[in-house]
Amino acid sequence: MKFVHAVCAVVLSAAVCLPTQAQNFPDRPIKLVVPFAAGGVVDISGRMIAKSLASQLGKPVVVENKPGGFGMIAAESVAKATPDGYTLLIDAQGLVMNPSLRKAPYDPLADLEPVGQIMSMPFTVGVNPKLGLNSLQDLVAYAKKNPGKLNAASSGTSSQLAVALFGLKTGIDFQVISYQGAAPAATAVISGESDFIVLDLANLSQHITSGGVKGLAVTGDTRVEGFPDIPTVTELGMPDFDITSWFAVFRPKKVPADVAALLEKAFTNAVQSEEMQRYIRERSARPSKLDRAKFSEAYANEVALWARVVREANIKAD
Repeated sequence: MKFVHAVCAVVLSAAVCLPTQAQNFPDRPIKLVVPFAAGGVVDISGRMIAKSLASQLGKPVVVENKPGGFGMIAAESVAKATPDGYTLLIDAQGLVMNPSLRKAPYDPLADLEPVGQIMSMPFTVGVNPKLGLNSLQDLVAYAKKNPGKLNAASSGTSSQLAVALFGLKTGIDFQVISYQGAAPAATAVISGESDFIVLDLANLSQHITSGGVKGLAVTGDTRVEGFPDIPTVTELGMPDFDITSWFAVFRPKKVPADVAALLEKAFTNAVQSEEMQRYIRERSARPSKLDRAKFSEAYANEVALWARVVREANIKAD
């Protein structure tokens, strides 16, 4: 009997003699957890990904919104889920920032790993036009001549740490005013309640177009389609401020390799679809150019980066 099994293993494919977990995957619905309420960009992106995955894999992919706790409730639910490929997370940069700011119930490296990145969005340095500052150099020079006078609007974890990193890289001193969301933060800059902001372009683009905010620079090494007059930080001699906001899908650690590979392939197809690519560009975002391995490396580097920013900027953790 052992001899027969051995011959079978050699002569026939492993898929016939030794069924892998991926052969039966999925045999029930998959859950995609979203750490925000329905209707936002992350939620809509997740629903588009879920629809494509369901079509490819032949089983429903159910979107479950779990807002609250700075996104940590959703992240914890996936980090502690059975690692069988049936529970996924779509999340943004707060996933790697939270553990540096507050007691997180998950470890972003030990408990989770990427399926892949969906898109990246450049951060934009924007100012109130009435300040008369026409370039990033103008902003830095003004701030250095008037230490502590300028107010920066912050709209949440990613904006808070991005503006802190901007301060560290430029050596300028300013006050930070926190707002409950991107919309009120941008409105504060438009009204003059705050002087400048560092925010992802997706949330600032309409205000730049309307003239309410003047865009001085975008992160990245290429200018953004639709905003060709806004230079990049790389052009302006600040390549070490080349950070981006992003959305990605994650799974628990230790998902079987064959299941993980199947999910990655389906995910890649979903992101590369014409519908998804169009949606990404409409958000003033950039389709991901990183494969899973490269994004995993960037993801790990960001965990270290934001921990350093919190420490060096002396940001008080919750």
